[in-house]
Amino acid sequence: FPKSHPMFRTGWGGKLVRKSLFHLFAVEKIGAARYKPTMNPFSKGIALALTGFSLFAVSDAGYKYLSELYPIYTIALIGSLASVVFLLAFASKMGGLKATFASSKKPLHLLRGLALMGQFLSFIYAIRHLPLADAYAIVFSAPFITALLSIVVLKEKVTARHWIAIAMGFVGVLIVTRPGLIDIGLPTLAVFVCAVCASIVNIMVRVIGNENETALSFALYPEMVIIPL
Repeated sequence: FPKSHPMFRTGWGGKLVRKSLFHLFAVEKIGAARYKPTMNPFSKGIALALTGFSLFAVSDAGYKYLSELYPIYTIALIGSLASVVFLLAFASKMGGLKATFASSKKPLHLLRGLALMGQFLSFIYAIRHLPLADAYAIVFSAPFITALLSIVVLKEKVTARHWIAIAMGFVGVLIVTRPGLIDIGLPTLAVFVCAVCASIVNIMVRVIGNENETALSFALYPEMVIIPL
């Protein structure tokens, strides 16, 4: 403050200003210490989804490059082995191995692992022969399939707003594939298989639930299926 500021005045006026400023800064400091900004579950889910899909895009670009150099099963094996090493390194942060292997839903985890393996292998085969952008456009049919499965398997209600958003994405898939105008070969069909498997993987997460399940169990069990196969 400048020397002429009331902060430096003597008498009751200066004391009042100093006292008011002290309380103002004290309240701001205490409020800042107590205030912990939180993110609602929907915003948190959107943020995590965006982060995950961004990482998937980087990973898939790498897989497309590797698919032109190595067999599909070699890529799957090396990728799964690398994932297991990473998961074991952070096992204690993800629920621990003891709690993970104590899961009572191992058959469901293994079934989800089979679907994930089908998703992975079909997608690697597809992007070996298709542009990555086209493959991604077709994979976006997965939300439509997931919505249908959620109604049948989970008995969930899908709102009209969600159906409109899903339908718009599915129209985009039809624009890319142009059924009846271009030949739909094995690579295109492989992407649709990938979308179906991805939908099953998503539904299985809800079927398994998170009660008495660790984050590690959802990541480790699928790798335990892929590696021996």
